[in-house]
Amino acid sequence: MAQHYVPRSYQQRFCSVDSSGKSGVWVYDKRVDGPPAFRHVAHTLTERKLYSLETKHPKGLSLEQQFAVIEGTANKILERLDHSGSLLSEQEVVDLMYFMALSHFRVPRQIEHTRELATALVAHQLKDLANDEVRVAAFVEEFRTRRGASLTVNQVQQAAAAYEGRFTVDRQSALAQSLNMAETTAEALRGLVWQAVRVEEAPFFITSDSPLCALVQGTDGKAIFGGGFGLEALQVTFPISPRTCLFGDRLGAKSPSVQIINKRTAWNALRYIVVQTPSEALERIIDEARATASLPKLDRDDVARLHEESKAAVAASTRRSAPKTKRSR
Repeated sequence: MAQHYVPRSYQQRFCSVDSSGKSGVWVYDKRVDGPPAFRHVAHTLTERKLYSLETKHPKGLSLEQQFAVIEGTANKILERLDHSGSLLSEQEVVDLMYFMALSHFRVPRQIEHTRELATALVAHQLKDLANDEVRVAAFVEEFRTRRGASLTVNQVQQAAAAYEGRFTVDRQSALAQSLNMAETTAEALRGLVWQAVRVEEAPFFITSDSPLCALVQGTDGKAIFGGGFGLEALQVTFPISPRTCLFGDRLGAKSPSVQIINKRTAWNALRYIVVQTPSEALERIIDEARATASLPKLDRDDVARLHEESKAAVAASTRRSAPKTKRSR
């Protein structure tokens, strides 16, 4: 069965009615040149068996059922923000930020990013193993003791060094890892200064298959999409309807224009961009964003840096936990 990775109730906020009286959304495909397709939200932004991951929910709810509860609560909050702009209670802020964090981590874009990252980090770890004769020798000895089989240090080193490209993390494992980051990300989102940006006339806000857009503008002018929730320069946008978009940062700065927010939304999308009403101005933005469809979602330099930081953190933890010895006088 097809499952919505962007909630149906959220998509309905961007619906319009076509010439035949049918309700739906206009969807651009970044991988295909041409006009948008008009689709009913029942069949839009879905994927078969995406959430087949088993969970240990106390009430026995499936992952999709758990999402539905969260979506129902969040939709009432979004409706209020869109129409009245009234202040939220502390619990409503908690609920909304968790919904937004899930909206970031449950979608194919982030699942694929997590899968690629985990696979790349394992490759780095195996390379480290191949270059560490002490660890390899210990592994060979343990293998011989437990299984009675003989391996040489050289055989293990060659196998580890040649393993890159032969290993990959499966999507359900990547989904689990991705969802595990939602709670800490929701906490980071609660630490931002938020404002509701409203427009009364075109251009209106658009959304996508990755509705939450996290962006960090580097000092070199390079924009980093999809992360950086702990960085000072973080800016987050989350369109909640064609007329309202949430904008958060650490400083309470003036929000970007509708055009800039829409550009970020289009560039951040993995593949599909959703609009209520197509226009030439939007099509120019989407045409520019099509260049990102073929770009890698993972920066190899970032992976290498993350791996080195992880090794340094493990080494520091090992030093702290090592027993202290008194010097003899």
